Amino acid sequence: MSFQGWQDGIMINAALPHAMSLKCLSYMDEKSSIVFMTSSASYLINRDSYLDMAGYFGTKGAMNQLMRALSEYNDKRATVCAMAPHIPYENPEEDAIIMTQLTTRILDLQDTDNGKILQCFPPSGNIVYYDGGT
Repeated sequence: MSFQGWQDGIMINAALPHAMSLKCLSYMDEKSSIVFMTSSASYLINRDSYLDMAGYFGTKGAMNQLMRALSEYNDKRATVCAMAPHIPYENPEEDAIIMTQLTTRILDLQDTDNGKILQCFPPSGNIVYYDGGT
């Protein structure tokens, strides 16, 4: 992996979303939400798939950490969470289910979602909190 590629990944997947969120906070209040789009592979490291994409998932892991800090330390008391879907682009029917579930939940976030990673997997697309297990 090139060092420039690593820098670009951190910038695109963590630093820019975080910086934009900080800027947006000036227009927010306690009814507002910030949603980071991350990946389950960024925290489920005991897996046998996608190991060749460790750099990408590492940058998403940085995003998870920034989300968690921002959920606790924002002066507007906005809800900040991360959605961690597996989007099966190769299967349009399941893809549509996942995207619908994500959209519905994002538009109905609650205070209890603050600081949480919400998982979403095919085929059902049910959204559940990541519980910290592996």
